[in-house]
Amino acid sequence: MCVTGPPSRAVAKADIVINLVGIGYERGAQTFKAVHTEAAGLIAAAAKAAGAQAMVHMSALGVDRAAAVSAYASSKLEGEAAVLAAFPGAVIFRPSIMFGRDDSFFNLMGGLTRLFPALPLIGGDTRFQPVYVGDVAQAFAKAAEGELKTGRIYELGGPTVETHRALLQRILREAGRKNALLTLSPGFAKVLAAPLAILPFPRF
Repeated sequence: MCVTGPPSRAVAKADIVINLVGIGYERGAQTFKAVHTEAAGLIAAAAKAAGAQAMVHMSALGVDRAAAVSAYASSKLEGEAAVLAAFPGAVIFRPSIMFGRDDSFFNLMGGLTRLFPALPLIGGDTRFQPVYVGDVAQAFAKAAEGELKTGRIYELGGPTVETHRALLQRILREAGRKNALLTLSPGFAKVLAAPLAILPFPRF
């Protein structure tokens, strides 16, 4: 669900509440803490007060391991705790990076191949386990229908594990491009991310 008003009004009379709200970068009042932690707790509390039978919340894979060094991960992890505190019977999913039509990683990188001679590479040896968005949706449906044990956190990943470098190389192959891979420090990558986030990228 996407909350555009008070959570209590958004979930009124709802039997099932699914929270998919999240941001990839901070802008103004939309901070990681406000969106991933505070809002998540408010939505779960509103769902509980409304008498919802099921609460399903989306987090992200690896937030427990990255919380000490990432504000994004820390806010997600704190959000999980806030959800379970407000709605003990909630189901929380930690999906890996997702792929599918109009996804925000593979299509973004594919779009970059048409705009720039090099692709940004941050943490080339970092491993990912991409998961198909349809499989994630199916997991959410099962949780919403009461087919999973509640009050638990589930990690969702696909069948293969690949490094960041290997994923970008695969994108280049699929796009028929030969762009170089430009290794960037995390600090510089953060500076670069803000302007890139507002650019329209073509699908590949």
